[in-house]
Order: sequence, then structure tokens, then C-alpha cells
Amino acid sequence: MDVTLKDIAVNYPETGNLTNKLILNTGPAPAGFIAEAIKEINVPGNSFLLTHNAELRLDGKKTGLLIDLNNLSYKKNVNDYLRSVNKSLEISSFYIGHVFTAASPKSLKGISNIFIKPQKNHSFSVAETLGRLVYCGFEIINYEIIETSIWFVVRKTKEPVIGPEPATGLIAKMKRTGKNGKPIFIYKLRTMYPYSEYIQEYVVKNNGYSETGKPNNDFRLLPFAKIIRKLYIDEIPQLYNLFKGDINIVGFRPLSQVGLQYLPLDIQEERKNYKPGLIPPQIALGLKGIEGVVKAERTYLAELKTGSVKTNFKYFFKAVFNLITMRSKGS
Repeated sequence: MDVTLKDIAVNYPETGNLTNKLILNTGPAPAGFIAEAIKEINVPGNSFLLTHNAELRLDGKKTGLLIDLNNLSYKKNVNDYLRSVNKSLEISSFYIGHVFTAASPKSLKGISNIFIKPQKNHSFSVAETLGRLVYCGFEIINYEIIETSIWFVVRKTKEPVIGPEPATGLIAKMKRTGKNGKPIFIYKLRTMYPYSEYIQEYVVKNNGYSETGKPNNDFRLLPFAKIIRKLYIDEIPQLYNLFKGDINIVGFRPLSQVGLQYLPLDIQEERKNYKPGLIPPQIALGLKGIEGVVKAERTYLAELKTGSVKTNFKYFFKAVFNLITMRSKGS
């Protein structure tokens, strides 16, 4: 790539002129965010590249950090652009960029992407922005909402995902683990912003779980998600999985590989012997939180060994009773 006045390779220790350039191009607050990021990350190769270039081609030049002043909202296909960034960087290199977003993580802004395929000048929710970055092979290091944009610092950890783009419509298609460890796709009414599934590990790692077994401060949730989940309306599309034979009426909740990691190893192995279910045992037993889930699954497993048909009938009617009386609220 030919170096121009707007594409300036800068030696890492010499940051004085860079600060002025950033302020002129981004404003004081974003410039401060970038300057702080440069101090905190260990840049391989002791160099970085500041660019306005719409098409990133480093032509073999090694850079430990790419500071991209392009706004991703102006890209017709954000994922294609992020893939091009990924391919331009070596593993463990850093990337700083920004995109138009909502004023707060739970704002209504960004919901339109569920119904309309994002085009140029679209705003993205915080969850979708971070999710797209992870999907395209990056690890989230830090982010900050500054005025109308989210500025992010990410690190390349792998090559971009190759294959069909994730579904972003009203019905969410989620990869889960079925019987014998076989991958299955579970369908639910969307209660999270698009690409939220890709930052499950990030959210849990940073926020932990609440007493109900859900991630704390989960900014991936849509504004109306709690009501839909409380009434179990989001589970209705799983009837399709039931008719297909992917799941049973009663059984373990279908979990992703990330979700399985939070269960004891013996339960992870035992789960493989059975199909997941539409109604999980914790609802029948009225238990909440991670400890409640583990206790419910151990109890359910022990009873399954005495007779699966009898056990499932028992758990089905107990769950229906709890649902009617709202005893399983929040489980």
C-alpha cells in the first residue's frame, strides 16, 4: 500500500504528533480513548498504522496495531470489511475502529437490523457490533460509547468464519449440543440483538451469572425480552424442533458449547445420552441459578435411570403446575 498523507505509519514510541492527528480526525474524546489504548496494549513489532484507506491492503507490511478512522456504518457489507481487516493482520495484532451505535446498550436503536438487512449509514447495537467483531475473528479488549459511536479495541485471535452469514431475523437459529454431542439448531423468537450468541463467553466472563442463572447486566437483551421470556413466548418456535425429533417435551435445556462449560464434567457426559427438552428439569423442580440447574439435572438424571417414561410424565405435570402458578418465575 502506498503511504499517503492520510495513511501514516508511526513508530510506537513517537506518539506526540499522533495525538494531534487523532484530535483533528476524531475529536478529543475518541483521541483520548485511542491514546489510552495504545498505552495499555503491548503492540507486536513496536509499530502501528493510522489509516483512512477504505480498502486495507498492507502488502506484506507488518503492523502490531491498525487504527482505522473509517466509520464501519458507511460500509455496505460490514462483515466483508472486517474480514479484509482480519486478513491484513497477523495473529495477536490489534485493531481499533468505530461504528455508529445507540446512546445506550439497551436503546431501541439497532432493532431495525432485525427486520431490515443493514445497509450503508446503519446504526448497530453494542451487542451486534461486538458480536460481528468476534464472528470475524477478533477478541474484545475494550470498548466505549462516545457520543453517537462505539469505539472498540480488539485483537485478532483467529481467521474469519467462512460460510453462510448468521440469521438476524425475528426467529433466531442457535447452534446447540444434542444427543451424543451432535450439533443441532434450536429455533426461538429473538430476544437478543443479532450476533449476540458470539459474545456469550465475553458477557459471562465480565459480568458473571445472576441468581436466576442468567448473565448479569446482559446488554444483549432486546428491550421487550424480559416480558417475552417471562411468558415463555420465545420458546414457541422450538415446537418445530420437537416435531423434527431434535428434542423431547421434557429434557435438559439445549446448551451451547460455552454454556456446557459451566456444568460439572460428569453432567456434561451424562447429558450426551439423552435428547435435550423443551421443558427443563429446573422448571419442574422450581430451582434457580447455576447451582439450582446442577441440582435439578443431577436429580433428573438419577430418576431417569429408574424409568424414563415415568420420570418425564412426572416432570411434565410438575412443570405445568409451576408454570400455571408462576412458581418457576425467572428460572
